[in-house]
Amino acid sequence: MFSEQRCRRNQHASQSHRTQKPKIHHAEFLSHNTLYCYYDHGLSLNIIDDAGSTFLGWHMSWRSSWLEKAFCSLIAVFCFSTTVYGIPCEIIITTTSPLSSGTVGAAYSVQLSAEASAGPTPTLSFSIQSGTPPQGLMLSTSGLISGIPTLAGVSNFDVVAQGGTCDPSDPTPFQITINCSAFTFVPSGPDLPPGTFGVPYSEAIQVTGGNGNYTFSFDPSSGPLPNGLSLSPSGVISGIPTQVGTFNNIVIDVSDTSTPTPCTGTVTYSLDITCGLINFVATTLPQGAPGIPYSATIEVTGGLPPFTFSLTSGALPPGLTLNADGTITGTPTEQGVFSFGVLAVDSNECSAEATFTITIVCGPTEIVTKRLPDAKCGIYYDQQIEATGFTPILFRVKQGELPDDLELVPTTGRIQGFPRERGKFRFTIQATSACGSSGERKFTIESCR
Repeated sequence: MFSEQRCRRNQHASQSHRTQKPKIHHAEFLSHNTLYCYYDHGLSLNIIDDAGSTFLGWHMSWRSSWLEKAFCSLIAVFCFSTTVYGIPCEIIITTTSPLSSGTVGAAYSVQLSAEASAGPTPTLSFSIQSGTPPQGLMLSTSGLISGIPTLAGVSNFDVVAQGGTCDPSDPTPFQITINCSAFTFVPSGPDLPPGTFGVPYSEAIQVTGGNGNYTFSFDPSSGPLPNGLSLSPSGVISGIPTQVGTFNNIVIDVSDTSTPTPCTGTVTYSLDITCGLINFVATTLPQGAPGIPYSATIEVTGGLPPFTFSLTSGALPPGLTLNADGTITGTPTEQGVFSFGVLAVDSNECSAEATFTITIVCGPTEIVTKRLPDAKCGIYYDQQIEATGFTPILFRVKQGELPDDLELVPTTGRIQGFPRERGKFRFTIQATSACGSSGERKFTIESCR
């Protein structure tokens, strides 16, 4: 094909003045520099120099004499014997596949080489005919493959080189393998930022070194995360920790989407979860009164229930007890202001301590009996005056008089006797508790009606 194209060029150059150009039947090279062009009326002998130009052309008709033909052949032999370069030529890529491997993120550079099959190698131009080089790499026209690869994997592509009057090269297949680079993690380890019990936690693990599309998972050898925390496929450790302590050997695997084999990396962390604040709702407890049953509960927020409470200092009011569940119960026997320390410990062994105060004051004394029945003459009378307050309670007639032959027992509040006097008797009874408070009520008894 190349020889026929050369014949047409020579024909065009030597016969451009003709309106009708003879038809070319075929063409052939006798040697590197000798081209026979067969036309419908004869043939031509073309002697070609090393640059591909015809410096001598000899045309003969089929009717030429044997002498002319012999002379033509002699010239061809002479030119062939004194010329060292052969034309035509084809470009041949001499670099072989596979090319040097590269690494994601590292500069890459490989120069492709090619030469002419005959004669000097002209200026060449390289191009990709099919396929694609690794992402981040480019092929220049000079044959340099360079750049910074951004994706691991194996790439296949075909390169063609051409130049001068030589035929272009055949498509030459090449293969480049780009290897994974080492993953870099942030946080780099070994410690993750600490967390606090009961406080929302979130830490995103950042990775560089792969293709940017990462999947995170726990390595089979990994220890557990604290209760309440989890790892998402996107690399976020989050949740509300409900467990306190130091959690070691948290091993996380990371892989990207490189093909045919994903790039992978592993990082190992430790995570500390510290105790959260345990707060006492109130440190001043309700007041109590001597002789009156008392009950109060120490309340806390934060921490992990259940809690255990204990007395660390001071003393409760006499008659009261602090139970392990934080309740204070009993019946106080003394009035006063009492301060004491309490320690609260939760299920994670986290603790808090505070000082509490209970005031025991003399509560009111009240006579709860509202009326007394009338008394009948000569019939034994026995009625109880009921009162509340800190016992013992003493009773007395504060104002007025009881019917004759009836009396009030001070220590019990009972009115007893055999009434003998007729009349309506009005009086006021006062009850006084042991802590000094008192109450009173007015009564009326009609005797011997």
